[in-house]
Amino acid sequence: MVLRNSRIVVFDIDGTILDSAAAIVYSLNQALRQNGQAEIPSIQITKSIGRPIDEFLRNYLPSNLIVSKIVKDFRSELAINGHIRTKIFPGITSALNLLKRHEILCAVATRSEEHTS
Repeated sequence: MVLRNSRIVVFDIDGTILDSAAAIVYSLNQALRQNGQAEIPSIQITKSIGRPIDEFLRNYLPSNLIVSKIVKDFRSELAINGHIRTKIFPGITSALNLLKRHEILCAVATRSEEHTS
């Protein structure tokens, strides 16, 4: 890591700082169960993290109407309980402390909706 000339570092939060895969898998399958749909294997969900959720669900569900409902329920579940299954990746705290000691400003960026970030 080169720090000599850098004054700011921007991180993507999901998948870089936070391991939210378990929260996403659980929340999506919870939304599917609530709507009488079959769960999607976790490996399929984790492979698609980063893609728009509605686009992903269209591969598994029969109509856009149910996709919209499940996306809404998924986002709600993730906003309410996602923090329970989200973890900070190992080494992140010490890396952020190192940046702080070197007076490097840190920022995060995300495509996630504001209320789930």
